[in-house]
Amino acid sequence: MEFLQPVMLWGLLALALPVIIHFWYQNKGVTLDWAATRWLTGITNQQQRGLRPDELLLLLLRCLLVVFLVLLLSKPMADFLKLNQKKHIVHLVQPDSKLVSNFRFELEDALKKGEKVYWAAPSGSEAKDLSDLPKVAHSELYLQKNINRLSKPETELHLYVVNQNKLTNLPRFDVPQDFKLHALTDTIIEELPKVIGLNGKKMTVLIDYRDASESRTVEAALDALAEVYGISFAKDISFDPKTKYDWILTDQKITNYYAHTLYVISDNTISQVLPENVVQFPDSLLLRTSEIVQNGALPEWLGAAMISHLKLDIREIPLSRSQLETLFVRSKPLDRRSADQLYQYLLLLFMVTLLAERWIALKKTAARDYA
Repeated sequence: MEFLQPVMLWGLLALALPVIIHFWYQNKGVTLDWAATRWLTGITNQQQRGLRPDELLLLLLRCLLVVFLVLLLSKPMADFLKLNQKKHIVHLVQPDSKLVSNFRFELEDALKKGEKVYWAAPSGSEAKDLSDLPKVAHSELYLQKNINRLSKPETELHLYVVNQNKLTNLPRFDVPQDFKLHALTDTIIEELPKVIGLNGKKMTVLIDYRDASESRTVEAALDALAEVYGISFAKDISFDPKTKYDWILTDQKITNYYAHTLYVISDNTISQVLPENVVQFPDSLLLRTSEIVQNGALPEWLGAAMISHLKLDIREIPLSRSQLETLFVRSKPLDRRSADQLYQYLLLLFMVTLLAERWIALKKTAARDYA
């Protein structure tokens, strides 16, 4: 059994209250002497000796009321309400010819067993014939939508995905149930991506910042970019009019403009109209002020600007098994049916216990008043 509000279980400490109140009232009373006291002393002592059964029952019922109230507030979820549910296997496949060809045996076997196979498409159509692949552009965009649609407590989801780098550009995929991940290749890839289009050319870069720490930050980002993409940079820290720069990174206004050069300006105070080859960063590139620098995303941001400006391409490197597993995460679902059913049972027990406690308490009070 699990609880959505486990902190409310501290309320079980309140079990001590009915016990304390019970024994408090056992000792409560004031002794008054009157003429016939000596004739009633023996009878009273005999009647009050020990705990009477109705008092023990009242104490037990009041303790149960506290327990049921705490359980109701803690919102329990119990798996025993769905133990008898049979798991049904459902397959969700990206409509890619290589992927389907690689897992054709498994998917055809699933269809023979009567298991459902669906395409990761906008409509989420069911696959009747594996040779009839729907034409879907960017099918990875429809994975989460179909995962949410097919996720049920009684199903086990099998995901067949193309392990491409474009998956990393999307938010992580939350799968609210048991699932198995099948990818085109499960080998560990150690090769780094390479930029296609430079043909071994060394890029000349000018790093011109008034703050030395900002210059060091940008230089470190370019070093990381060179290591990841295999690009060579020739870096200058002062402007040379004889040099034809491919890339200028600065926090100052452009005085020497070249149409072929990519400019990255990290100063949001510059309000001039900027050409297409000028990219303005929203703030400075200092570690203490820039969130993108603090998150370590500056090399990636600079690389995207460079690739877009030079119209380069990156050789596609398949994701490894470990990389894919970080993108698909098993999230804990809230099974509303089992939670609501258990809540109703607890509420019923609480009401029955409350009625029983009130009935016995009133009956005891009436008997004492008419005694």
